Amino acid sequence: MLALLQFDSADLAVVERMLADGRLRTLAELRGRGRWHRLESPGTILAAATYPTLYSGLEVGEHGVYYPFQWSAREQRVRPVSAFEMPEAAWERLARAGRRSLVVDPYEARLPRVPAGVVVSGWQFENRVVLGGWSDPPTARSELARRFGRVKSVVIVQGISIPFLVVLGFSPVLWTVIAAMAVRNSLMNAGNPIFTAFAMDRVSQPERATLAAAMSLMWSIGWVISGAYYSVVHASLGFDAAYTVNFVTIIVLYTLATWLYWRWFHDAERLAGKVRNAGAIFLGAYTPEAIGDYVAGSNHVLPTAGAARFRGGLGAADFMRVMSVQRVTSCRSQSPETARVARIELVAP
Repeated sequence: MLALLQFDSADLAVVERMLADGRLRTLAELRGRGRWHRLESPGTILAAATYPTLYSGLEVGEHGVYYPFQWSAREQRVRPVSAFEMPEAAWERLARAGRRSLVVDPYEARLPRVPAGVVVSGWQFENRVVLGGWSDPPTARSELARRFGRVKSVVIVQGISIPFLVVLGFSPVLWTVIAAMAVRNSLMNAGNPIFTAFAMDRVSQPERATLAAAMSLMWSIGWVISGAYYSVVHASLGFDAAYTVNFVTIIVLYTLATWLYWRWFHDAERLAGKVRNAGAIFLGAYTPEAIGDYVAGSNHVLPTAGAARFRGGLGAADFMRVMSVQRVTSCRSQSPETARVARIELVAP
């Protein structure tokens, strides 16, 4: 098995020290079962060329992919990297050799040319430029969401971080505060990409840029309001009381937000995963049936009276006539079987 793990902006010396301290047990187990190699990176000048070089085994001068947006000499303008010829990935070469791969979130990669096993992009974090939402086979991404659930993952991570937030605010021991800060930051780094990917899946492609801007704006507004709020509370109550009120407010709001997130969205994935027979499924408050009827790509003619157990909605194939053409050059080998089945159906005497 070839396991290729990507750590974005990670210091290898810190990773190796954490391995030695027993703080990365899963990674240590994988390392003990395989081989550990230190690779040279072309990232000193062309940092974005690191990922194509890593998954293709070619230097940047050979594959020519050095940035998410590159200059097209033929068109004389800047184009996204998806418009250029991408190097063949290691999992594609393994597929040609008859091997299967499991690839999750390959940064700056593209859909495999040949079936390579299971390749999922945009699972933990989705970015329309460098980490688009796609999978091979096409159903793999939705199956992962159905099996594990992004909402459940986010709620678990946020819920676990609440006790560390309490320690961070009220522990009198410095080392526990430092540890709580480190653990909570790690949990937030794990949960935020999943939350962002789930949020982006709730809106259409043209609306994602607006949603990303709105989320960033609300985050910035929170910082602005919190500073003014704390200043007023501090001036009114004094440092100690204001500090307590501030952290209690944060803990209450964070707990409430986590509960509301679960309350509002947990059914979106759970119900979709349980439905087995349906002509169409409309999830969320902003997905009325009319959207599926006229805009979203489904249609208005759907199976009724339990017919969804054996067919879907009306499609172009329903208006096409299928005719089979058969020609047998000799009945000698098929005659006994044909006669036997015909007698069973009482067609022949």
